[in-house]
Amino acid sequence: MEFQGICPVFRFMPALRIGWVPCFEDVQWDGIDFSEEQFEELENVNREAWKREVMDHEELFIALHDHLPPEMIYERELLIRRL
Repeated sequence: MEFQGICPVFRFMPALRIGWVPCFEDVQWDGIDFSEEQFEELENVNREAWKREVMDHEELFIALHDHLPPEMIYERELLIRRL
């Protein structure tokens, strides 16, 4: 499987706001029996589960605060706002 490029998630899944993922047509599927419906099912995101996951990062971020790049905190905050 080879990625030909990336596309914004909102191009084909407007409710999903977790970032950038390859589109089905951007992946080389030769020799793999994998339908577009299967791909979309895997790309489906449970927003409530993601919110819980991101909130669980808090303890880890506190433990690593001395070694954590500030960009990680900013990205986490942006993700929270998108969810």
